[in-house]
Amino acid sequence: MKWAFLISGIVELLAGIITYQNPAMLFIEVQSTYQFYGLSISVLGITNLLCFKYYHDQGLCRSIYLSMMFFHAVVAILSYRASGLIYPKEALATHLGLFVLFVLMYMKDLKPILKE
Repeated sequence: MKWAFLISGIVELLAGIITYQNPAMLFIEVQSTYQFYGLSISVLGITNLLCFKYYHDQGLCRSIYLSMMFFHAVVAILSYRASGLIYPKEALATHLGLFVLFVLMYMKDLKPILKE
């Protein structure tokens, strides 16, 4: 699960920087709020990188991991229906791929529930 944080962090940080610096590269109609979107995506990327660096397999890291997994699923679904993106299929493929990576890594690291 640790490596999924690294890959997601790099992708989200790059997307956040691109969205903040040049939203016209990704969106058809550019609004000033897209820079805030770029900042928030950058924060998600930094959060992922921090979780990679200080990873432990319980508690907060696992909760953030599940949140990021479902974040990528929702963004993939929204990208499928998107009309305001210049590259909707690429966004769909990227986030769907990250979602699948998160699911596979999560399933690989599942531990059996101990019965007492």
